[in-house]
Amino acid sequence: MKSNNLSIIMATYNRASLVHKSINSVLQQTNPNWQLIIVDDGSSDNTFEVISNYTNDKRIICHTYNKNRGPSHARNIGVRLSNNEYVAFLDDDDKLVPDAVNQMLTCINEDMGLHWGHFFVCLDADSHQKIGKWPMDNSVITYADVLLNRYYGEAIPLVKRQSFEYYEFCEEFMGYERILWYSILKYLGPIKMHDKPLRLYSQDTPGGSIINPLTIKDSYFINSAKQSIKYLELFGDDLFYFNPKQYAYELMKIGLAYLYLKQYIKSVSYLTRAVKINPNYKHLILLFLSMFKIPIKKVKQIVNKLKAKP
Repeated sequence: MKSNNLSIIMATYNRASLVHKSINSVLQQTNPNWQLIIVDDGSSDNTFEVISNYTNDKRIICHTYNKNRGPSHARNIGVRLSNNEYVAFLDDDDKLVPDAVNQMLTCINEDMGLHWGHFFVCLDADSHQKIGKWPMDNSVITYADVLLNRYYGEAIPLVKRQSFEYYEFCEEFMGYERILWYSILKYLGPIKMHDKPLRLYSQDTPGGSIINPLTIKDSYFINSAKQSIKYLELFGDDLFYFNPKQYAYELMKIGLAYLYLKQYIKSVSYLTRAVKINPNYKHLILLFLSMFKIPIKKVKQIVNKLKAKP
C-alpha cells in the first residue's frame, strides 16, 4: 500500500479569516504524506484568494465555482478530485492534531481494507473534552447501533473513496452527513471506531455554509423538514423496527417545522402519526397547536412575557 494514500477534503465558504488555521493544522502534520483538497463553495469574500496562497505546495489542490451550492456538494466535488484510496473530511474552522495523518495512515495499513470506514473521536476546541458517546477503541459500529442511538457525537470520518461510487453526501439539503454514513453502514458494512482524538472541533463558528439553528429562520425549518423526510424515506422501515420512539421523534421534527412555517395540514398529519407511536406531552402539545392553528412564534412570545413577569 502506498504511503501517501490519504486525501483530506475541506469544504469552505466565506471563511477568509479562519480557513488558514485549518490549512496550517494540515501543513503541521508530523507525517507529510497527504493530499489536501480545498473546495471553495462560491464564497462572496476573499476566501479563494486566501486558499490560493497555499497552492505552491503541490500536495494542495484548490477548486472554486461561482454559485454557493452547500457543503455536501463541495465535499462531493472534493472526493471526485482526489486520487487516493482513502478520504477524510475536515471542516474549515476545525484543526487536526499534529499526529492525525500518521494515525490515519497507520490505521489504513493495519486494517488492510477490511472496513469501509473508520471514525476517530473529536475534542471540543475549548474544553478539550470528547464530544459524544462512542464505543471503546477498535470497536465496530453497526447499522443497528446507530438506529438504536447507542453512539453519537462528532467524529472525523476516514472512508474508502470507492464507497462514493455507490453513495455520496446528499445535496438536497444543507448538512445532515449521517445520511451517507448510514448508507455505508447499511449496505457496505460496519465502521471501525478509534478512541484517538484527531480533530479539534469548533462549535457555532460564525459564517460557513452550514445553517445555524440558533438563527431560527424559515430556511432552517425548511431544511430540517427535508432532512428528516429523506432520512425516513431511506431508513424509516428499519428505524421503526429498531427504535420506534426515534421514528416518532423524526415525525415530530417534521411536524414542528411545518407548524413553524404555518403549513398546518402537513403539521397535523406528521404530529398525529408521532402521537400514535409515542403519545408524550411534547407531541400532544404540538399537535394541539397545529390543530388550532396557533403560530409557534406567538407561543414563544407569550412564554417570554410570562418569564419576564416578577
